Amino acid sequence: MSRTQSNRYAAVQRTLWGVLAFNIGISLLKLAVGLSAGALSVVADGFHSLVDAASNLLSLLMLRFAARKADASHPYGYQRFETLGALFIGVLMLLAAGEIAHQAIVHWREGATGVEPLALYLMGVAFVVALLVVQWETRQGRRWNSELLLADAAHIRSDLWVTLSVVISLIGVRLGYAWLDPLAALGVAALIVHAAWEVLKQAAQYLTDASVVDAEQVARVALSVPGVVDAHHIRSRGKPGAAFVDLHIRVPAGMGTTQAHALADEVETRIREQVPGVVEAMAHVEPARPDQPLSPWAELTTRLRRLADGLGLGIHEIHIHALPTGGYTAEMHLEFPGQPTLGEAHAAAQQFIARARADIPALQEVVVHLEPLPEQVLPSEAGDTSLEEAIRAFVAQHCRDGQVLAVELRRSGGHLTAAVRCTLPADWPLSRAHAQADALQRALLDAFPALSRAIVQVEPD
Repeated sequence: MSRTQSNRYAAVQRTLWGVLAFNIGISLLKLAVGLSAGALSVVADGFHSLVDAASNLLSLLMLRFAARKADASHPYGYQRFETLGALFIGVLMLLAAGEIAHQAIVHWREGATGVEPLALYLMGVAFVVALLVVQWETRQGRRWNSELLLADAAHIRSDLWVTLSVVISLIGVRLGYAWLDPLAALGVAALIVHAAWEVLKQAAQYLTDASVVDAEQVARVALSVPGVVDAHHIRSRGKPGAAFVDLHIRVPAGMGTTQAHALADEVETRIREQVPGVVEAMAHVEPARPDQPLSPWAELTTRLRRLADGLGLGIHEIHIHALPTGGYTAEMHLEFPGQPTLGEAHAAAQQFIARARADIPALQEVVVHLEPLPEQVLPSEAGDTSLEEAIRAFVAQHCRDGQVLAVELRRSGGHLTAAVRCTLPADWPLSRAHAQADALQRALLDAFPALSRAIVQVEPD
């Protein structure tokens, strides 16, 4: 369970304990007032508040289950126990409505007795305090997106109508209008049934796997990942704050499994980060349909990456050029792990070139640059401070359209590398920003012969 989820459950639990204390206190007050004043409606309302306290205890029990981590028996977690608690609260509300309706009929037949003014005053105080508790619990429920708190707040809100009906009935009895007591009680019962229906309907939606996430938003997030051609068959279930999403994405047909898997991972990560309430996402990969053609560059680069993956080679800086006579030429850097000889690397590169030309007939020429990759992560040491300051001053002179953010020198494996970060105008075309970064890299290598490499990272200002 994430830290955010843990904080949420702790906050919901604290709120429920506070509401439980209120319900127990208000129940004892109503029972004491009702018994001492001889007001049957007040006594009934006191027992109704005891039912509320019992529902709070039930909610705390369900929340304890809901806060448990996923395990082998519940691989999707225990969040639905919170929904189950809301379902039980809805049932209790229906039972309370039935009891109120029954008591109203009894009062209608038998009439009401006189009551003391103290009972009226204390019930008014109980109504005001209950109103404040409802507002507080509703705010907490919305803040923490807890259906359990919102359902319990709806339950207590129905109690407000009960208390109000009791107050009205007490006033009516004192004024001689005894029929107001059963009439108000029947109206309250109808309102409680309506509130219970809303609670039960929402809980049933979550328990029956109703969709809880906007599918169009999920599709937009998935299509924001470069390489994803289409997103469809998007489904969600769970509940707000604990939603599970699965979808199908289409990628270029020639893409290798490693790259396709990486795209699916990125889609899942972005959905969890950008779609509120999603705790888990699953992306199923499919090849693009024939009626979803890719650009020649995307098609060629995808095939070249697939071939490199199959031979265990790294590949980067792929450039595709259209020839005047038709067809294409491709330039790229191939990376070789381990410590191969030039002959071994050349043989592997020729194998790659032969397969590329056989797999892609339109590819008439392939030019590769061979690069070794170290077998391990190389340790690095800080470079010369005075040289670093000189490079910083040099970069500042050549980066007049932006500002220098950082300059670092690192010595690793006998090589000295300068890593530069600077800003450029955000509205510049990427081609212009890339050209300026390349020019600065070349200028650094020309001006400082001690450097083996220069890397310039540009960011929008």
